[in-house]
Amino acid sequence: MNDHACRDCRLRSTLLGELSAVIDLRARDRSRLLQVLGCEDLELIELLGGSRREVLCRAHREGLLAPGCSQAAAVCVHHRLFPRRLRGPGGPRLLYTEGDGCLLHERDQRPAVALLGTQRPSDYGVEMAYALAHSLAHDGVLVVTLLADGVARAARSGAEHAGRGAVVLSGKGLELPTMADARSPAARARPRSCVAAELPPGCPGRRWGGLAAERTAVELGDVVVVVEAESEHELFAIEIARAKGGLVAAVPGRATAPLSWGPLELLRAGASLVRSAEDVLELLGRPPSRTPPLAGDPGLPARLARLLERIGSGQETPERLLSGADAGEVLLGLAELELTGRVRRTHDGRYVVRPG
Repeated sequence: MNDHACRDCRLRSTLLGELSAVIDLRARDRSRLLQVLGCEDLELIELLGGSRREVLCRAHREGLLAPGCSQAAAVCVHHRLFPRRLRGPGGPRLLYTEGDGCLLHERDQRPAVALLGTQRPSDYGVEMAYALAHSLAHDGVLVVTLLADGVARAARSGAEHAGRGAVVLSGKGLELPTMADARSPAARARPRSCVAAELPPGCPGRRWGGLAAERTAVELGDVVVVVEAESEHELFAIEIARAKGGLVAAVPGRATAPLSWGPLELLRAGASLVRSAEDVLELLGRPPSRTPPLAGDPGLPARLARLLERIGSGQETPERLLSGADAGEVLLGLAELELTGRVRRTHDGRYVVRPG
């Protein structure tokens, strides 16, 4: 996707960058942030411009706000390639893109799921996010997530390893590659994903940029799935989804784990339960995947199935697995499960089931 953005929408993006510090103060009240983002340009200047109102109004009127980003690839709300789901009030007017920008347009042709969660997930959360994204992307679902660590990074990785890529929303302006970067072997081999940003290149998003990116991810998704979250701050996207009448789902975790607090609260409030990609496909009204979960593989020998069940039930350390069992058989079974990709050993020596 090349340049498909009009002058007015580029001005809007740069105006947000100019007012970023003031908008960040409004982000302390997250509901007010959404109201601010729904304002027209001149309303924004009047509301937030302060002593710079007159200068900003003149620069906006004369089109002087956006000279530095006129060459950046972008698509705006006035172009046919801009996703229809983002055309409502309060949504982004323009998205700068890096990578495979056509993935944004594909949103209008296929279902999408926003995979979100904490930036400090457990190994279980990483595995679930990766497995969900990999399976959903393989089944033709567009994976949407954030340019962030943790659950978002795992979701992007899963979609890319499925060969489909993801739409990844950035809370700050993109860092445009130099000519040398674009010609490098690493850039040519980069996985097929689209990173998109509402702010102009190089603009820091501060705190509000990340919240705005969450709003865009939610608006793109038919279903919003939360993998792990341990505070209300990490559930901002759910507030938006509920306000728009969107489908909310959550991956359960252990009742005693702090990272399970968010998903369990959502489930208690009526969110749909997600155990695997099949549950998400059902919410989308699509036929389930033909690939069975690894734990239910009928071809798995009984001794390995029992060992896998013990790991999945929380006996995930070598000490607990070896307790009261034949050490040689357990160690051999663990090696077989690792080699076949059914479990992964973490840096602290625990074993984690890799969902199918």
